Amino acid sequence: MITEIDNSHLDLEVLPQQLVHHDLLIYNLLGESGKITGVLDFDFMGMDAAFMELTISLNHIIQESSGSLDLIEAFLQGYGNVRKHSSIEFGYLRLLTQIYFVAVLHFYIGQHYAGAAIESPFTFMIDQFERNISWLAEHDVQIQQLLHKYVMETNTDHSK
Repeated sequence: MITEIDNSHLDLEVLPQQLVHHDLLIYNLLGESGKITGVLDFDFMGMDAAFMELTISLNHIIQESSGSLDLIEAFLQGYGNVRKHSSIEFGYLRLLTQIYFVAVLHFYIGQHYAGAAIESPFTFMIDQFERNISWLAEHDVQIQQLLHKYVMETNTDHSK
């Protein structure tokens, strides 16, 4: 069963907003000489919590690496070289993970009503949702430490 998270103290409106790709996967990146040179597939792009992009990417890494803390650390270290976030945003990781998976499941529900056979991917996403939420709860301390080490912004004034 999916672990329930106490979200009563969390207010998404306090989070910095930005355009978020929402599907920033390796399949949607162009690269050359070991560097990302372009991004494709902007059909899910929209205004959202800035921390959502990291949340989505982190969840894919948890899934694809079977929760390897070494690979997650490498990702956060690289991510932190180009983007920082506040410790307030870090507290929203599991809630944003829930929102992300509900949005993906909603997409499959729409496909179902359009006549597509979605049982296999829908079941996969439900299983991934449960695994990732459980994994994040189990590894919360380590993830928070890595976020603070690599992704912590030093200036929390978001007006700049």
